[in-house]
Parts: sequence; structure tokens; C-alpha cells
Amino acid sequence: MNSSNGYNTRGQELVDAIIANNFRYLKDMSAVTSDDATYRKPLDMSARIVAPCFNSNVIAGWEGDQFGAVNPKENAEHFNRNYNTWQTLTDLPNGVYAVACKGFYRAGEAQEAYDHFKAKDRTLRRARIYASSGGTTLTFPLVSPFSKSVTAQRNVGREIAATSGTRSYYIPDDMISAEHYMHALDTYDNLVFADVQDHTLTIGVSKGEMTGVDWCMFDDFRLTYYGDQPGAYRQWLTEMRKHKVSYSGVTVSKPYYNAYNTAFNTTGSDRETAIAAMQAIDQAWEELALNAELWAQYKAVAAEAQQMLQSNYYSAESKAFLQAYLTSVYQKRLSALQLTNDELPAAIEELRAYMELMSTGEWTGIDEVQKSPIPSQKTDFYTLDGRPVSGPLLRGGIVVQKGRKVLRRQ
Repeated sequence: MNSSNGYNTRGQELVDAIIANNFRYLKDMSAVTSDDATYRKPLDMSARIVAPCFNSNVIAGWEGDQFGAVNPKENAEHFNRNYNTWQTLTDLPNGVYAVACKGFYRAGEAQEAYDHFKAKDRTLRRARIYASSGGTTLTFPLVSPFSKSVTAQRNVGREIAATSGTRSYYIPDDMISAEHYMHALDTYDNLVFADVQDHTLTIGVSKGEMTGVDWCMFDDFRLTYYGDQPGAYRQWLTEMRKHKVSYSGVTVSKPYYNAYNTAFNTTGSDRETAIAAMQAIDQAWEELALNAELWAQYKAVAAEAQQMLQSNYYSAESKAFLQAYLTSVYQKRLSALQLTNDELPAAIEELRAYMELMSTGEWTGIDEVQKSPIPSQKTDFYTLDGRPVSGPLLRGGIVVQKGRKVLRRQ
């Protein structure tokens, strides 16, 4: 303390220095130009957003489907509904903007949401933050509340848990606990970029499909301006790579996984490259998520087939029929991880057809089986011991053959 004036002069000096060195942050937002920001020193323009942090529980100022607030903690929500909520900001300097918020999308109740999180399926991508300018809208999925691993209750507000093995994973279940998780744990960060060329930017959040009793939470919307230099576009792509969702441990085909990584690894320093990269990320991610779903279905059917093999209801000969298919076809496909999203549904139906043949006894006497159900100009046939044989020209369906007799199962 300074005894002569009774206040901390060193503290005041620091405040003065901050104000002097960061005057551009305090500048009238309507007077900002592209010279006021660079990718190294971006400009916080969150003051242009109405009710960005829902202070004093004020949620007015947003258009479209209005936010809800049940016992809020200076935050906002959309519960068990589809929505599109936005603001349009005008008179902005042109260039690169980052739109961010705290928030999450719980895809159903706790266990259902956790299962979607682990599966990395398309359901996980339904709720989004978006930015739209000049006819181009870029979006990015909201994170799951399970993106932060919390294995002990925080004892703030109401919490719920999902289980995996012997472990429980906790997430918020009301707006009070959501506030605590978002800020005390510094988690649930969401981000999307936009390129403004007409001084106008629409920012928002949306969801068009329901999943059980789903829930979206929001807080602390932020707008950051990076200027319009090439470095701003490079920074855009660098920042988005930090938000890539890992598919480690999820069964997916290699071509889709590689396309996903390639899209995120795009580099560039211009508007066209940055926008194209974000669009490529969204497309590659959607295809990868669908691929993950289909492989999960395929593996689930294979697990049913394995249960049939463990049953005492079927003869050893019938089990050998199904086991030969699982070994010679299914396991090879699982090891190769090359099936496309068009091929996987047919592969699933083929496996179910073999299970049905075993279940009904129609396999009896069949000593030649089709290798693959994927429609092609020529259908190949293989004996149970793997020897190729000639077959007729067929399209579609599930086909088995003995001698000259062909049984086609549509």
C-alpha cells in the first residue's frame, strides 16, 4: 500500500498499462477497420453480440426460436426440441471471424448420450454452432458433455451419470451444474470460423433432428476478429484442427478415416481454400460418422452369429457352414476395413441371410456359397473350403448354389 494516498499504486500502474497497450480492444466497435486486428493480435468484438453471456439471466436479443431458461445460472438452453436461434451483426469490417461459445449437446438421456459419444455416430453431429456471411454458411457440431471425462460428482446442482464397465461418468443435468462444469472445469468449448466480405455476419445455433430427451446448453458467445491478411486464413485452419474429434478405437473404413484426416490437415492462406476446407471437413466427417454406424451394425450382427455358434440347438454341420462364412468373408472384411457406405448394408444383409439359412436348415446340402453380395457384373462362387467355381451372371440378392440349381434369396 502507498501510505500517502491509501491505494495500491503498483496495481493502478498495471491497469493503466493494460489500457494503454490494448486501446484497440476498447475502441468504438463501429469504428473498427481491418487495420485494427491481425492473426497475431486478434480483436475481441463480442460487444457486438446482444446478450452474449446471458448476464442477469437476460436471454432477449436473439432471433428465431427463443432460448429457454429453467432455473438458469446466467446461461441458456434448448431442451427436448429442434431449434434455430441467431443474431445478425452488421457494419463489421471484412475479414476472418471466429465465433465461439461454451455449450454442449446431450444426445438423449445420460446412457444414450454416452453411447453416441463412444460410437462417434451421426447423432453426435445434430446440434451445431454456425456462422453465415455472403451466402456461405459454415457449421461445426457442438461438443458432447462427455467430451470432458468426469468420474466423480462435483456436488453442484443436479448431475447424472452413464456407466462403462465399472466406471461412472458424470455430466450436468440442470443449468446450475452446467454453469459449474463449463467454467469451473473450463470445458465445453465450441468454435466455427467465417469470412465476411459484405460487412454482415449471422451467428447462431441450430438442431434439426430429435434424439430421445436431448438437451443443449449455451453460454459466453464470443466474436473474435482476425483481420483480412493471409495469416488470418492460416490461423483459421490451425485453430479448427484443435477441435478435430478423434476416431481412435472406433471401427471405420480406412478410406473414410484418411479423407477425414486429410480434410483437417488442409493448409492455405486465402478465403477460397479456408472455406473449401471447412466444407470438406463437414462432408468427410458425415461420411465417416455414417461409416462408423454401419460397421457397428455389422459387428452387432456378427456377434449374434457368434451366439448362434455357441448354441446347442444347431448341428455341428450347420455351425461349420456359418463359421466358414465368418472366417472366409466377415473376418477378412473386418481386417481390411475397406467397405464403403454403399457396400456395408449389403454385407450386413448377406450375413443375416447366412444366419437365416442356418436357422431354417436351408443350408443342408449346399456346398457352394457366394463370396460377396455386392452387386457386380459377375457373381463369384466359392466352395466352403475356398476353391473358386464358375457361376452364372447375376445381379443383387443373396445367392447360394448347388450344382446347376440356384436359390436366390431377395
